[in-house]
Amino acid sequence: MTSITCRSALGGALALVFSLAVGCAVEAENAAGDPELRGTDEADDPAEDVAEAQQEITAYYSSVHHCGNLGGARSFDLVVGGDCGPGYVRDSHEVWNGGNGSCHAVGWASNDARDCRVKVNIFDAATLNCGDCFYRIDQKENRCPHDKCATGAPLAKECSPTIASVCDADPYCCTTSWDNLCVTETRTIANSLACGGGSCAHTPCTTGAALTSGCDAAQANCVASICAVDSSCCTGAWDSRCVNMVASVCGKSCN
Repeated sequence: MTSITCRSALGGALALVFSLAVGCAVEAENAAGDPELRGTDEADDPAEDVAEAQQEITAYYSSVHHCGNLGGARSFDLVVGGDCGPGYVRDSHEVWNGGNGSCHAVGWASNDARDCRVKVNIFDAATLNCGDCFYRIDQKENRCPHDKCATGAPLAKECSPTIASVCDADPYCCTTSWDNLCVTETRTIANSLACGGGSCAHTPCTTGAALTSGCDAAQANCVASICAVDSSCCTGAWDSRCVNMVASVCGKSCN
């Protein structure tokens, strides 16, 4: 009897250990499949990861040493910085002075978003004292590397309202590739005729030669509707009046 009782007790203990082990394994498996039960490292918000990846990057950080002259005070402009890195566009700049004199940013050196140069103004008093004009120029990833009417790398929603509409309906266009379907969806989803289509000599959203009625019949058939209102758009020239009727007559957009 004693030996049987001891074996039963041992079996119960083993059963308890086995039960605890199985319970832990099941909890671990459940945790692996439930983001709320996983550690924060595994349940990161993808949007936060993208935001971190898009943080600005310093392109240029340096200074210009400047000194006064007893001959008189002087103020002069100087361009600092250089080209943005490949695949980047300018984002922001900061200019400040240390020591004697002063300096401030006048503005970007050009209208080119890929130009990370800044024009600064430096002032020196009529003394022999010197100062340093410090500058920092930040750049960011170019998330609008091509026009919406051309295929290529994925675009970002902030590039334009049209692109945002497309990507809301078809996220692939903003995460993987902006392909031919994405270009078509600027019309079928975003209601824009900017990318044209059909056999028209140019899109209804740009001025140019007269268009042929029905040249976009397989797409929006907007040209025929406009020429029915103003025949000169199909016989004379497709001018700004014709372009404006894309919205007023066809109810479409040129964005």
